[in-house]
Amino acid sequence: MELTRQIGDNPRGFTALRGLMLYHPNLLELEKSQHFAEEAMRVAERLDDAARLVGAHLAFGVTQFFQGKLEPALAQISAGLEMFDPNMQFPDWPGSHPAVQCQFFPVLISWMLAYPDRSAEEAAAAVKSAETLGHPVTLAQTLCSVAIVHIFRHEPSAAADYAGRALRICEEERIAMYQAFALCAGGWALDVPGESEKGLAQIAQGLKSDHGALQHILPALQADAQLAIGKPEAALASVTAGQKALEKMGERCLKRSSIGSGAKPCSPLPGR
Repeated sequence: MELTRQIGDNPRGFTALRGLMLYHPNLLELEKSQHFAEEAMRVAERLDDAARLVGAHLAFGVTQFFQGKLEPALAQISAGLEMFDPNMQFPDWPGSHPAVQCQFFPVLISWMLAYPDRSAEEAAAAVKSAETLGHPVTLAQTLCSVAIVHIFRHEPSAAADYAGRALRICEEERIAMYQAFALCAGGWALDVPGESEKGLAQIAQGLKSDHGALQHILPALQADAQLAIGKPEAALASVTAGQKALEKMGERCLKRSSIGSGAKPCSPLPGR
């Protein structure tokens, strides 16, 4: 944080604050993440930089989404999308395109707020924007996000389509960060007669290829697929593995926070 104060109100300071906002959720420190998102917003406002304001609204909204504050998150992310201009440039914004992120996060939020039809419409618009942009990472993340919604809707055919497209992009462009999820989502969608074991094998492959970021999430897909074919004990083991992965995340967080100033508990995940 001292470095960002030294840099001051300039684009590099904004980028540093966004990096801190993205870092702290990995330690389950969601309040700290929101603090840095708010600081990034203030810097973008003082710079009067429209492109960075789009990113700031997105960052702030995402931190609220992670905390389960769905309606405030939707308001922030929608504000970012309203400010977006197709001519905007985001030269120091690594990862997915912020405007498309402002489209696919509402897909998940609308579903969680019990607006399934609105979620479906937003999903179609987000995929179209990502396809038009032609940025592989953005398209892969968008397709994975839409696949999640079709899993929630218990629509295996649509989930398989989006997960399959995401997997092909990840393999062609060597995008490891979404490949594991695409494998697992595609495996979940194979829950049909004669394909169930193949689907479970694909999920296992996805779990093996994940480098830790999704180890507390992917077992849920595995458990759902196992339960669907009458394997409750295996499903329980998968859920237990996911819980242990989540506990390890908390232990790492506590260990890091104990260095220097004494241990203190981490902020819990919403709903946990």
